[in-house]
Amino acid sequence: GVVFDTCGTAAYDTSLVLYEGSCDNQVTCNGDGDGCAGYTSSMEYACTEGETYYIRIGGWQGASGAGDLNITPNGAPMPGACCMPDQSCLDNLDSVQCAAFGGTFAGEGTDCSTPDLCTGAAGEECSSATAAYDGANAFDTTGASSSQPQPTDSMCAGTYLNWENSPDLWLEYVATATGTITFSTCDSAAYDTSLALYEGDCDTQVACNGDDASCGGFTSIMTYSCTQGETYFVRIGGYMGAFGSGTLNIIP
Repeated sequence: GVVFDTCGTAAYDTSLVLYEGSCDNQVTCNGDGDGCAGYTSSMEYACTEGETYYIRIGGWQGASGAGDLNITPNGAPMPGACCMPDQSCLDNLDSVQCAAFGGTFAGEGTDCSTPDLCTGAAGEECSSATAAYDGANAFDTTGASSSQPQPTDSMCAGTYLNWENSPDLWLEYVATATGTITFSTCDSAAYDTSLALYEGDCDTQVACNGDDASCGGFTSIMTYSCTQGETYFVRIGGYMGAFGSGTLNIIP
């Protein structure tokens, strides 16, 4: 975990808020920290190396003033359970170690004794979609299940969507702008990808693409006129059951 605090280092009654990945995804906050003089603040969060965080500094009931924000890594990452693509589980790994083994980290302090912890891992179904943000989003459909129903190719006829019950993953994206947004695995995946996009829920398909002529390796691009603040679900599969790893790039 990482500690963000103004504890004893600000001249007024501070309030803190932390956002992960975007300016809309609030993950923790604090008004008055335990043991902090002058009603200053302290919050802690299990951060992910390489992820971007936004700290918002305000004050109680409009208070304002000067001070210092301290950012302190709180020791080594805590271990937890690691869910493997075959839904087996490994205990006592931190997030970095889990990723090195090719698994999905279940969270600090978790363990494999939790029933069904690795059944239906994050992103396996739309209901457990993982968060996606503007820029590069790594994915790996190896070992993923095939969710139902299959996407239709009526919106991308002739692009070889050909889902055919391929292993697939779901990512949830909140649009950061109104206008055309690009969702792409173009030249950034190691297999023949297929993409489908859903707006607002897991049933309203609005776009898809199998192969884009400008992309190598039969990778994919789809664009859609999105609305800022609306939720979209990106479904990543493969041609005729293909699977593998890659990067989904989201470009407003």
